[in-house]
Amino acid sequence: MHILVARTPSGVRLVDLDATGTVTGVRDVSSAEWPAIAAARERADPAPRWVWDDTAVWARQLIAAGVRVARCHDLRLCHAILRLSTQTAESALARMPAGPWDRAAPMEREASASATLFEDLDAPEGRSPDELVAELRLQLEAVAGSAEPGRLRLLLAAESAGALVAAEMSADGLPWDTAVHDALLVDLLGGRPAHG
Repeated sequence: MHILVARTPSGVRLVDLDATGTVTGVRDVSSAEWPAIAAARERADPAPRWVWDDTAVWARQLIAAGVRVARCHDLRLCHAILRLSTQTAESALARMPAGPWDRAAPMEREASASATLFEDLDAPEGRSPDELVAELRLQLEAVAGSAEPGRLRLLLAAESAGALVAAEMSADGLPWDTAVHDALLVDLLGGRPAHG
């Protein structure tokens, strides 16, 4: 099951979709409710695959609220792969003129000291829920029409998982032990040269 996440002027829209991209349910929630709802849905069996326009934005907000998700589909990253893949060269997605999905992701802005946790969610900017659903359908159709849809699905899942890992590393940092690092360098490169 997919749950598409989109900004609305009043908060967040959650759109349940089946494997073909058919909408099976819609729920509008406030920005404050969204993390708790995501956490509850994540505990379901099976856990959903979250679909959003940019993992760096959505996952960061969830992580800040103490919520981790296991799987996602990053529409922006997957669009870039499908747009240029020889496997999907004949798809509607690959043949359409360049558009907003072909632009680089906007740079993250630094949060001000007075910013609230979900301030970004309240901004009406971004793509509408309908635009996100349409993009997901184009992507699902491109994968289904490829010669090796299973391999392509795996690639898209790996790319999106990498975006989740990057968001978690940005939030948590990378555990690093200086002594272990120095020992590894000495083992690989030899001792440090004498100063002189």
